[in-house]
Amino acid sequence: MYKTNKHPALVPGRGMSGRRNFLRLSAAALAMPWLASLSGCGTDRPLRVAVQPWCGYQFLFLARQEGWLKAQAIELVETALTRDSVEALKQGKVDAAALTLDEVLLLREQGHPLQVVMVFNISAGADVLMAKPEIRTLQQLRGKRIGVETSSRGQIMLNQVLQAAGLQRTELIVVPMGEDHLQHYQEAPMDAVLTYEPNLGKLRALGLQPIYDSRQAPNLILDVLAVTPEAASNHSEALRTLIAGHFRALRLWRTNPLDTSYILAPRLQVEPPQVAKVYQGLDLPDALYNLEYLSPPAATLTAYAESLAAIMREAGVLKQRPELSDLYLADFLPSEGALR
Repeated sequence: MYKTNKHPALVPGRGMSGRRNFLRLSAAALAMPWLASLSGCGTDRPLRVAVQPWCGYQFLFLARQEGWLKAQAIELVETALTRDSVEALKQGKVDAAALTLDEVLLLREQGHPLQVVMVFNISAGADVLMAKPEIRTLQQLRGKRIGVETSSRGQIMLNQVLQAAGLQRTELIVVPMGEDHLQHYQEAPMDAVLTYEPNLGKLRALGLQPIYDSRQAPNLILDVLAVTPEAASNHSEALRTLIAGHFRALRLWRTNPLDTSYILAPRLQVEPPQVAKVYQGLDLPDALYNLEYLSPPAATLTAYAESLAAIMREAGVLKQRPELSDLYLADFLPSEGALR
């Protein structure tokens, strides 16, 4: 579930990919008033961070519950969907957001110079192509209806499936989906679905079986914390506190999974014994790994971003090769001395 030595998903040739938003909270709880209620900039207000209910981000809320993130310095703005977090960033309503790397590259191309200051997690089997039992190989997808999330990562995973299957997009019937994959599957006839937990488990319960996952599409999508230049300049101490809180909460979960599972379970909408299963297929790099990979020249992560960008261009998601020289920023991570 997590690694204590060399981080395998950050080693060339090892598996990982894809991603999503995961666990939509109720529309009533996360309705749009949060967006309308935010206003203004300036250093006299808290650092505002848009956070979706994806499992990899929930250690921030664990840190808040433990009292490590003070409300006067840091405000976690809960959003239901990726597009909500993206819109909040575009409108200047938040200073940072938990996003996938592909979303960060897309926003940078659109003129938003975000920087990655932390890696939350890396998919290593968490993104799965589920198919009806009669479909046992990727080649059998020819002529079938496949549900694909209408997001850049959905297109990236589809691109990888097509390559692995030796098929062209025109040889499939792509069914566009939102982020509630189970609902889309139940409402529209499909033969296969690109998905992730908790939809994965629910689709498995309906009889679908995995035939491909992100271990076969290595080093493509990372969940990261992206910040604006203004946030990096005006909220440096709050960023350090936020990031330290995430790693502290991650360490608490690793050393005391029983108690922390009872805290995480309601947010993940599962029973406490199921929390560990939710994190299967994810690598969760700690502070030391983040420091190693984000510190200049961040060669390994830059190479992964280049590979991801090339796939996004091939899929028509990006228009040009992105500038990556300033993508990663390690300034707010704990120092190596502090980690010893």
